[in-house]
Amino acid sequence: MKQILVHMHQDAGQRSRLNTAASIAKMTDGKLLCCQPTHVPWIALEGYPFIIRAGLSEKEVWDAAGEHWQEHYEDMLPVIQKLNVPHSWLRVRAKSAEALIEKAPLADLTIVSLGRNPVDNMDSPTFVADVISGAGGPVLALPEAIENFDPNGPAVIAWDGSNEAGKALRASLPLLKHSRHILVLCIGEVDRRSYSTQDAAEYLELYGLSAEVRDVPKRGKIANRLLAIAKAEKAAMLVMGAYSHSRAREMVLGGETRRMLEQRQVAVFFTH
Repeated sequence: MKQILVHMHQDAGQRSRLNTAASIAKMTDGKLLCCQPTHVPWIALEGYPFIIRAGLSEKEVWDAAGEHWQEHYEDMLPVIQKLNVPHSWLRVRAKSAEALIEKAPLADLTIVSLGRNPVDNMDSPTFVADVISGAGGPVLALPEAIENFDPNGPAVIAWDGSNEAGKALRASLPLLKHSRHILVLCIGEVDRRSYSTQDAAEYLELYGLSAEVRDVPKRGKIANRLLAIAKAEKAAMLVMGAYSHSRAREMVLGGETRRMLEQRQVAVFFTH
């Protein structure tokens, strides 16, 4: 993973995202693409009474916002330089999800937070779901509380034999190669026509990776069991495919993907 896209935004998860991106970049000899979305909330631009009360024109609102974004850049630049990794700063005039999706085509990994910030449409899980659906590549979603992501830490692969699970496993190989321990985990039964957990482990062996295999019965919500096992394994990362149903159906039915987006316990490596 040579090019890592990281979301730059003034929120509680900023340092976590940046430190994680830098750790992975150092491990893979990669580069950071620091994407700073520049978006003025609709209340300022479309809510004309607000502008009138503030005595500001639309241009003045944008100018003031521009100063704010420049201050953020100047605050973060010394922090990034201390991380000692190659980087570029991309300022994109769009909402957060739209900006990240725009810059994702040449990114090997996009890093976002499982946080909550209603401004700029960053209300999780919708914001992260939009990025996963639109980025076209893997997305690492981090709980805000994670200060130091361990790229060498244990990894749990959520396996159900589906195309989505296989895609996630393949996409995560550059990170799995550095994991101290890999667990291929299936909760419930895999369709007899699909690849088993053992098949997945044998695939990893082709890349010189040894993995533990575990099949456990389904009891209760799959997402809850995944999280409990990941916590017990002290997993740094949970690997899973997103949206085995259509995205709309997942959001309506409350699928496993949505439940994983709402949790704040473990970093999740998603592909769609």
